[in-house]
Amino acid sequence: MSNRVLLRLNTGAPDGSLFATGLMHSYFRPEQWKVIADKVRQIQVEEITGSPQLGTVISIEYDKTGTILEDVKLRLTLSAVVGNGVGTYARICDFGGLALIPQVSLTYQQNTIETYSNVDLFFKHVRDHDITHRRVFAAQLGGNLTDAQRNTRATAPQSFQTYLKPYWYQLASHCPIIVALANKLKFKIQLAAAQDIVQTDYTNQATVTLQSAQSVFEVINTTGTDRDSFSKLTFTPAGQTYLFEENHDLSYVTLAAGSLKNTVDLKGFVLPFSSQYALLQRAADLTTPWAKKPFELSVVDFQTYLQRVTIKDGSNATFITLEAPFDFADHYQKHHCKSQWLYPIICYAAAEIADLKNINLGSFNAANINNFQMVLEYKTALPVDFMLTLANFEHNWVNHQGGELQTVFN
Repeated sequence: MSNRVLLRLNTGAPDGSLFATGLMHSYFRPEQWKVIADKVRQIQVEEITGSPQLGTVISIEYDKTGTILEDVKLRLTLSAVVGNGVGTYARICDFGGLALIPQVSLTYQQNTIETYSNVDLFFKHVRDHDITHRRVFAAQLGGNLTDAQRNTRATAPQSFQTYLKPYWYQLASHCPIIVALANKLKFKIQLAAAQDIVQTDYTNQATVTLQSAQSVFEVINTTGTDRDSFSKLTFTPAGQTYLFEENHDLSYVTLAAGSLKNTVDLKGFVLPFSSQYALLQRAADLTTPWAKKPFELSVVDFQTYLQRVTIKDGSNATFITLEAPFDFADHYQKHHCKSQWLYPIICYAAAEIADLKNINLGSFNAANINNFQMVLEYKTALPVDFMLTLANFEHNWVNHQGGELQTVFN
């Protein structure tokens, strides 16, 4: 049978549009290698001056030493944790690298570009990475460790490295063109107090100090011609505008002991959002000094108590209902292409793929929802007070024009 006859057997009226002729459409078409413009990546480590201490705010500024600023990290080294009085253990809580920085703000001159919490960073840790990368970054954060492992680590100085994950994280096309800024980008970072990161049963608590704080960042250097081309993008009448994810939180809403159902008011979110993430935790784990467990999530509690979650506009419309035991994991996995649902997280994705960046695959405008609510229903009455922490991943825009940097919506 000739090749022409064979091809006719494979194509017809129903599937003809699935096939094409010509070398350009061939799976085996030869391709030239791809080239990129010359660049040099430079990693810089700078000591943060001013004798930073736990419980204070530190500032990091970035000199215009390259064309583009890329990854930005904070490296903190703590002393050994020493129990005072009588007790059996003194350790840093799990994911100490996140617990150490409850709030991060990125500013440019008088403009606040974005402010986010360590809960937002935890959600990004889960949703921005596959299991392999998550494991690597968890090790840098001191995460996914047992009590015994953290007891051992606490007997000597230990370091944590945290990616600050500003709006350009994982988006090379969004990296700020620092050479074209009139002034410096700055991070203001709140450091947690010892009682918020140390777990101990010692009668007089424990002592831990901050031994060093370093800013670790990467800048991209280009040729002079490319540097000028980058700069020109920002000196047009409209400048350069980027779509980015902005986080707004609803933090620590109390769900009273004995409740079989709670309705949580989600008013106050005003921007279009692509996804929501929430944690259900025991209040004591979030509020008890020297015993806080902000990122030690209980799978047992999640499975034992949570029956159903409904996101709705009062009595007007129901957006989604998630039912145990399958929907929480199933909905998360359906709408994420990089990460896997391993942690007990409540997720509502308005976007088709929630972890794709620089693209809107669906969103809700929270400002147009009159009675925005989350309803939680339980299999059995809550035995103690719980707390809900929720974060919206919202759409906003940042504009770089004429040496200035600011967001479109404040």
